[in-house]
Amino acid sequence: MKALYLDEIPEIRLVPFSRKGFRSRTIEEIQEDFRNDSEVWYTKNILAPKNTLLLFRTEGLVFASALLDGVEKQTDEKYPYHIFYRDYIAFNPPIELSELTAIDKGFGKGTRSVRILDIRFRNEILNLLTASQMQSLPEQENQQSFALTKTEFEQVVKSRIGQTQFRSELLHRDKSCKICGLNISELLYASHIKPWKDCDNEERLDPNNGFLLCSIHNDLFDKRLISFKDNGRIIISNTITQSDYSSLGIDSETKIEVLSKQRKYLIWHRQMFDKK
Repeated sequence: MKALYLDEIPEIRLVPFSRKGFRSRTIEEIQEDFRNDSEVWYTKNILAPKNTLLLFRTEGLVFASALLDGVEKQTDEKYPYHIFYRDYIAFNPPIELSELTAIDKGFGKGTRSVRILDIRFRNEILNLLTASQMQSLPEQENQQSFALTKTEFEQVVKSRIGQTQFRSELLHRDKSCKICGLNISELLYASHIKPWKDCDNEERLDPNNGFLLCSIHNDLFDKRLISFKDNGRIIISNTITQSDYSSLGIDSETKIEVLSKQRKYLIWHRQMFDKK
């Protein structure tokens, strides 16, 4: 497996959980809980940027990874922070913490604080995670209910961790935010029209299932506060007041170019938009 150079991952953080909090649950049961929930309560604010790669650890085992979507402060005194994540991957078998610390000696120290990976070792860590996924291919196939060849699985792991291939194709095609025209690549997101979790293998990597968007427009589209008609005309949620249009860089006349092969994905997005 060659090195993964995933510039769109700003940080990698080890997020420890006390085994006592899981009571008598097995690692497999813990993994299933995390897979189903896409969110977890936590004692501290991890203060990490969106798309940070989170490595979930209990005791000496890293049992899963996911990309950070955001953190919300709640009123719960014991677990005041609500961590939202996506693109969850369980490691079967879990990765021994010693394998990570062999690469970055300071990465796994401590049990209660969220540790940040030394950025110099990012590619080595990602190679280790990907190698673990290749080793556990049969189990992952059964758990996720779709069959992949070895080559397809390599592509899926890369895409789920950083969406490198997908983002590269969108940058090559669109070059700027579809809505506002921002063309600073570091500030652009490869946004799936039909989300990863609802796609089949081909749809996940199809560049026609994506728009290149800046941060604010990516959030609006991802949260289905805006959508688009087949002719590219914007649809704006009633929850957004007209007084906010200017601040958000949109108006009722906003229109983007929609390719014919993108329309089937937009149909799905509009259906979800209408249900919101």
